[in-house]
Amino acid sequence: MRGLPPLKKAVVAMIRGSQACSVLRTSTPDKKNREHYHYSALVQKNRQNNRPRQNNLRKVSYLIWKYETLRIYLKYEMIRIKLSAMSKSKLKPTESEIEILQILWEFGPQNVRFVNEKLNEQREVGYTTSLKIMQLMLEKGFVTRDDSSRTHIYKAKVNEQKMQGQLLKKFVDTAFRGSSLKLVMQALGNHKPSTEELDEIKKMIEKIENK
Repeated sequence: MRGLPPLKKAVVAMIRGSQACSVLRTSTPDKKNREHYHYSALVQKNRQNNRPRQNNLRKVSYLIWKYETLRIYLKYEMIRIKLSAMSKSKLKPTESEIEILQILWEFGPQNVRFVNEKLNEQREVGYTTSLKIMQLMLEKGFVTRDDSSRTHIYKAKVNEQKMQGQLLKKFVDTAFRGSSLKLVMQALGNHKPSTEELDEIKKMIEKIENK
C-alpha cells in the first residue's frame, strides 16, 4: 500500500471494505436463518399436532350440517304430505269421475278398457279420454292402481256411501239452501214412487224418529 498512488490506495481500501461487509452480511443472516429454521420447524410441528384436532372439528361440523339439512328436509316433507292430504280430502269428483266411480263400485277393480266399454253404453267416450280421466283420479286420490300385471287395474279408493253423502250435502246446500224437506218434496213431486220405495221411505222416517 505504501508504494501505491493515493487513488489506487483508496480503491484497494474500498475493495477490502466491501469484502469485509460482505463477510458480515453473510455471517449475520446465517444466524437468522438458523433461528428462522427452528421457528419454522416448531410451527410445522404444531400444525402436525393440531391437524387431527382440525380434522375432527371438520368432521363434527359436517355431521352437524348434515343433521340440520336432514331435519329441515323431513320437516318440509311432513308439511307437504299433510297439505297434500288436506287438499285431496277437499277435492270433489267431476261428473265424468263420478260415472267411473259408479262403475268401479258396482263391478269392482277393473282395467281402463272395461270402464271405457261401460261408459260407451251410455254415451260415446274415447279410450284415451277414459285413460286420462282415470290417471287424474289416481293423482287426486279417488282410485288406486295395481301395476303388478301388464294391464293396470284400477280400484275405487273412496267409500261409496261417504262420497254420496258428501255430494248430496253439497247438492242440498247449493240447490235447496240446506233444506232436506224441499229436496224430498221436489223428488216426490217430480217422480211417482213405487210401493216398495214408499215403504223404504216410511222405514227411514221411523228410523230417524227413533234415534
